[in-house]
Amino acid sequence: MADENLKQILVVDEPGADRDLLCKQLRGHNFQVIKSDDNLEVVPLLKQNDIRVLIVGSKVQEDVLHLIKQLRRSHNQAELPIIVISALSSTENRVAAWKAGANYYIAKPVKEDELVAKVNLCFRLNSDYSLIKSSEERLILAMQAVNGGIFDWDLQTKTMFSSPKIYELLDISNESQEADSSQNWLDRLHEEDRRSINSEIENYLKGKIHKLDKQCRLLRPDGTCRWVSLYGVVCRDKNGKAIRLVGSLNDIGSSISYDNVTGLPGSHMFYDLLEKAMVRAIRSEQYLFGLLSIDIDPQSTDKLTEPNYEKILTDISRRLQLSSRASDFLSRIGENRFAVLLDGLHDISDALRVARRISEALAVPFEMPEGDLNVSTSIGIAVSNDNYDSPEELLEDAHQASLSARASGSRRACMANPKLQEQAEQRLKREKELYDAIAGQQFVARYMPIVDVTTNSVVGVETLLRWRHPDGKLLEPEEFLKLCDNDRFILPIGSQLIKLALGQLADVNQAASLPEQFSVSFNLEARQFYDPDLLNNILLSCEDYGFASERIRLEITEDVLNNDFAKASAIIGKCAEHGIKIVIDKFGSTSLPIADLITLNPAALKTDYKLLTSQTLSLEQKLRYSQLCKQIADFLHCQCWVNGATSEELSQSLSGNGLKLQEGYVFGQPVNRHALESLAEAGYLLKKN
Repeated sequence: MADENLKQILVVDEPGADRDLLCKQLRGHNFQVIKSDDNLEVVPLLKQNDIRVLIVGSKVQEDVLHLIKQLRRSHNQAELPIIVISALSSTENRVAAWKAGANYYIAKPVKEDELVAKVNLCFRLNSDYSLIKSSEERLILAMQAVNGGIFDWDLQTKTMFSSPKIYELLDISNESQEADSSQNWLDRLHEEDRRSINSEIENYLKGKIHKLDKQCRLLRPDGTCRWVSLYGVVCRDKNGKAIRLVGSLNDIGSSISYDNVTGLPGSHMFYDLLEKAMVRAIRSEQYLFGLLSIDIDPQSTDKLTEPNYEKILTDISRRLQLSSRASDFLSRIGENRFAVLLDGLHDISDALRVARRISEALAVPFEMPEGDLNVSTSIGIAVSNDNYDSPEELLEDAHQASLSARASGSRRACMANPKLQEQAEQRLKREKELYDAIAGQQFVARYMPIVDVTTNSVVGVETLLRWRHPDGKLLEPEEFLKLCDNDRFILPIGSQLIKLALGQLADVNQAASLPEQFSVSFNLEARQFYDPDLLNNILLSCEDYGFASERIRLEITEDVLNNDFAKASAIIGKCAEHGIKIVIDKFGSTSLPIADLITLNPAALKTDYKLLTSQTLSLEQKLRYSQLCKQIADFLHCQCWVNGATSEELSQSLSGNGLKLQEGYVFGQPVNRHALESLAEAGYLLKKN
């Protein structure tokens, strides 16, 4: 009986031989047929029976079209397929029926084979629709059953479906939901989570990483946030291009309790993460984390009413969230105490930097109904390289440091270890000096000549960076570049050096024309080389000073190229359009395929100065290495520059092996602009010792 119910057909036609024959033919093929001669009975019969196909026959075309249009308001063509049988066989009648919503149109006399075939097609369409609808219902039930929210991001149309659970996490009402926009939760990410999460998603879609599983914070309208875990799976087309990202946002609060007042994670979750961080620090010497204990002085809040006290705590948590980094974890661990776990510190000074930023944020008066209120807070700092044995010991040290900070009065942040505090403050001081140096253009250029030893003439220079410190010292890069661990320092410093050097060399060229093949080279780190503004900055400086870009050489190491060879090749190609070529520095320090070298068309290969200045390698070994570099350079039809000629013996031996372009202290120290002008006046010939 169940199978028969799945094949129910409603035939609506005037009584007569045609209808009887039609029903007989259908029953002969195991279809269950229900008959009616009244169009008004169709809707009630559909509700009372499991009708899968409707066959309509009538002499009055308008009645048929009206019935079909009425049914299409509540049933689509897959949910209720409709076949029209009519004595009218004109094209106009067929088109009118199709426009009204009919699936098929059969003209009388009806051929049994055609009828059965089209009925079976209708049943197949209805069956497929039922399966899809059933799957959708299961998906909806599954989304309702799981704790996390589900999203489906169409990367081609830039639209995203988000399940109601995501809006619940965001505390957004149904009226303000924007289910057709990818911004409905991506733009709700904490401002310091947004960049890292977007970068993680981008790298996952590009296939650079093989898993999307991160923790992040979602900001809610009231300023609080929820920690969630983000998990995603990418769908790609046949060419490997990402077209969809399907995933979930799971409330971490399902496994932890939140503080009822601030909405921050509870203390036991914080202790758990702190313990895991300590285990990680034991396993890896490179891993460094810190802990901030932020204590509120009870005297500054003891006269507040309960609602106002809760408002102060909420406002404090809000400022902590806005002042923290993407990787930091915040918690309220006591009545008047917050804690921040600083994950993945680059240096101990990072902990002091974050603490001072938070301290400044908390120093701003809080708005209250009775007027502004100043809340006294103190911050204690402990870091993992002090080798703590337990989370409790680390927390206690940070708490004692916060008490010391409060006792000091003027200092709102204090480290548990005074020696580390001194080191951190010295680094922050030097970073401040670097900011001032960039703003005050305190960097100067020095030039190491590249010499053709066969003629003793200078054929180019390598530009070197120096910092004229306000105390009068001239600092070399080794003394300050280790502080340049992010783009805020290295990029503006590099840009200033290029502009300064090109300006000075343009002046030298006006005083005494540079030789025709004279080149100026700049050493670039990976961050500088991949900076999208690099080429534009160089060309603007060339235009400002009237310096020929064809003379410029960019020195990069093989490992820089290996970071992203396709992107590096594109950058080199754009530079080549303006005559700017590259020099492969420290050649042989890493492995770069010869085939890749050929495509790069370098201007020169440059030896690794560390090998030529090594005290452990013999003269013969240094010569063999240099000769190998020259042979490869000859194969690539480019020059070979020897870097590290520190003695007359080495220089002459290199020259005897055909290595005529040399650079090193055997020719003297790096020169300044004035010495370069003197060299120009001497025809770019070095004085022989």
